[in-house]
Amino acid sequence: MGTTRYTDRIEVTGFLNPDGSRAIVLLNKTDAPAEYTLRENGEGCMGTLAPHSIQTICY
Repeated sequence: MGTTRYTDRIEVTGFLNPDGSRAIVLLNKTDAPAEYTLRENGEGCMGTLAPHSIQTICY
């Protein structure tokens, strides 16, 4: 699954699971909170990563 990021503050990777669900893993490499927007097919969500945190979004 391809991903694109527009900042060096966050690392991102995505996985397509065998059942068709998706998992996105976000890593905030900085000492400050980092906002993100996840978009696919015109829909999306926004959130904030705590400093030096990892977050997984499954959908």
